[in-house]
Amino acid sequence: HQSRCSPKAQGQSGRFPIVDQPGNDSYPVCGYSWAMLWQMQSDHQKGAQLVDLFRWVVTSGQQLASTVHYVSLPSVVQAEAERQISTIRH
Repeated sequence: HQSRCSPKAQGQSGRFPIVDQPGNDSYPVCGYSWAMLWQMQSDHQKGAQLVDLFRWVVTSGQQLASTVHYVSLPSVVQAEAERQISTIRH
């Protein structure tokens, strides 16, 4: 299965609809898991590890999604997640 992001969502920060997208391989009901991280990390080492973990989750880690019956994040969502992760300071 592939996740589908409507063309309308492309380039609109914060708007990534994936529910009830067209196509035989689309899931009818989907949702995201969200994580809230402090932008200013007080512990340099832990902050760096946290950034590395979440950067992996939204990039290379997406290759594992299908092995646990999930779909990969749409590229527009990956790009926005990476943009947000890059604002974390440690």
